[in-house]
Amino acid sequence: MDNLRIHLAPLARLYPMGLPVQTIGYNDHRTVRTRKKFFAFSISIIFSGVGTYIRKRRTWQIAAPCVLIKWPDESFDYGPVDPNNVWEELYLIYDPGSQTEFQRRGLVNPKVNCWSIRRDAEVRTEFSQLMKLLTSVEQPGMADRIDRACELLIMEACWAEHPPPADRAEEAVRQIQMEVRAHPFAAHDFNELARRHGFSPATFRRHWNRYVDQPPARYAMTWRLREACRLLVETNLTVAEIAFKAGFEDPLYFSRCFHRLQGIAPSNYRARFAHHSLPGK
Repeated sequence: MDNLRIHLAPLARLYPMGLPVQTIGYNDHRTVRTRKKFFAFSISIIFSGVGTYIRKRRTWQIAAPCVLIKWPDESFDYGPVDPNNVWEELYLIYDPGSQTEFQRRGLVNPKVNCWSIRRDAEVRTEFSQLMKLLTSVEQPGMADRIDRACELLIMEACWAEHPPPADRAEEAVRQIQMEVRAHPFAAHDFNELARRHGFSPATFRRHWNRYVDQPPARYAMTWRLREACRLLVETNLTVAEIAFKAGFEDPLYFSRCFHRLQGIAPSNYRARFAHHSLPGK
């Protein structure tokens, strides 16, 4: 039995922003599994407990704090394995069509079904704020505030590096991702990285495409340019110096790549953001 279950779909939104939550539920003493088909788009935040999450015959071992996604028109089996294990769960139910907007805002990834929460304290803070708002749901404009609070809660829960690896192939992909992010300006040889983890280049790329929504070279370029963003706002290096540091022999080509990713030239990016970061400005 849930401690709390509030249906919000009928409440008027005065300032609709595209992510109206339909139902919010909370159970701080859950000991049974859920085995059913979901027709809505649902997000569960597990604050405590361990267990498994099964989708399409694949099983993930999960441990709180973590997030579970239930996609519409699919069957899921998740919860404690041991009935003596107690879960604390908050679940947010949305219209099935809302998953497109969640993906557009970068809050969910269709290739990712569950992930660990790193910012546990921050998620708890947003959760407490949501619980306060739910005590006054009938007040005008409160449904809008609750929608925003749910979005902030999900955003805080997204500050995980990666979902827990489901198998050796996924673990290898995640480790290579971390290496790219830790050394964004390095010239990464993905064929060599694949062999180092025991995969042929072709097998590695098949696994990579399964877990990452960008090809390896584009992924590396994205993180290289993100590091260039940091140097633009945190250092006094010239655009050309940053281009060479990032491994570009031609600063003009660097500028074109940067503009393609950020929608703005490097010099304009610095003019817009550097005054917030550089000392003495």
